[in-house]
Amino acid sequence: MIVALCFALAFIRWIEPLEANLESVRHNETHFPGITGRGLIGDEVHYLPIAASVAKRAEYQLEPGKPTAVRVPGYPLYVAALFSMFGRSVNVALAGNALLIAFLPLLAFLLAEPTFGRKTATLAAVLTALNPGLYYFGVGAALSEPLFAVLICGATATWLRSRRENEPAFCRSDTGHDKLAAASTSVRATGLARSEYTTLAFAVAAGILYGIASLTRTGYFGLPLFVMFLGMVFREHKWSLKQGIALCLASGMVLSLWVARNRAQIGAGLISSTNDGVTLLCTALAAERHRGDCINPADAGPEFARVHELPESVETNAALRTMAISKLKKIPASTLVEVVAKRVFRLWVPLNRIVPDDVNSKANLAINVFYFPVVLLGVFGSWRARRKALIVLTLALCSYMTLLAAVSWGGTRFRYAAEPFLAVLAAYGLMEIVRLHSLSSPYLNLVFKRKRPAHVIYET
Repeated sequence: MIVALCFALAFIRWIEPLEANLESVRHNETHFPGITGRGLIGDEVHYLPIAASVAKRAEYQLEPGKPTAVRVPGYPLYVAALFSMFGRSVNVALAGNALLIAFLPLLAFLLAEPTFGRKTATLAAVLTALNPGLYYFGVGAALSEPLFAVLICGATATWLRSRRENEPAFCRSDTGHDKLAAASTSVRATGLARSEYTTLAFAVAAGILYGIASLTRTGYFGLPLFVMFLGMVFREHKWSLKQGIALCLASGMVLSLWVARNRAQIGAGLISSTNDGVTLLCTALAAERHRGDCINPADAGPEFARVHELPESVETNAALRTMAISKLKKIPASTLVEVVAKRVFRLWVPLNRIVPDDVNSKANLAINVFYFPVVLLGVFGSWRARRKALIVLTLALCSYMTLLAAVSWGGTRFRYAAEPFLAVLAAYGLMEIVRLHSLSSPYLNLVFKRKRPAHVIYET
């Protein structure tokens, strides 16, 4: 955690913002009254003004007296809490992201340790702390990715804990033979009764975290249902139907707060945001040009030049969404298949970057000498751990990300929350390679030899 925090703060101090032409960055900056530091860039123009408004005990709004739903509230509310305590500054928001990044190695450890053991978990934490993409996308700008990653990893770890609590204590793999022999029928019954309540409590906690994560990145409100679906497909019977219902209900309760607020404040029960229409239009315009990314409507032609100048409202969002869908209907099916393939590849390309290519392509090449083998280790580790519960949850997250990328657009930034899972699988893959090699190496066989539990002799 300390290493990751130091790396993130160093990035903020000496590298951020990282662009080829700083003059062009400053030209595109937006200075918002009351927020000190450099100007706002990219999505910061929505996140930070809303956070500043909430920090001043005002409404969730961009302009005074005009409630907004242009962004889901998870990240703005987090930054608003920081602004209330430390002042309204861009550096405060970036430091808050650095703190979140510092928790990712710990969460990688917590994800790996129950399934793969302490050594693999420690290696996963190290790989997470050394991942350059976490710093480039996490503190290169004040964006929601670090908070989303923390919530997704925390929810997954909590859900795994609920599955673990569902097993009676005398049936777990880490229970010694002495405890197994000493367990009586009455103790077992009491343990099962307590375990059921504990299991449901962890399932509810996981659902709350999944719900908050859905209010941090749009489109993820269906992830708990997807987790349940894949659990049934792969016959993960270690969780009960009660757990699944508790997970989904808790997540739905969190989402209902945002829906109720939108209905009361802006007159529409939105579960997402009013920025989805322009995002869909940007991706539709890119799809027309056989591209898998997103382009600025102002660059697509004079008829779209004023899209970003339209007033933010539910009606504007609906109009832009309708325009985007009409354009998608005119695109040939073969082109759509090509675009979907490009979007998915952009999401899961086995590379990463620490700088834009126009700054220094050699730096990206050098870092991928490290990163590409990690991806290969992750693939090998996922195959070796294919019967583990963590694989089902990882598959659920990655599959859901892939579906969103196919519908909207993909990029390495949007797989940010999956990076700790990749580190866990890569660590396990490396440990498996070492273990297999240790069968032919006496020294490694001594190092990785498992201790057998000592048997206890009971007196009659």
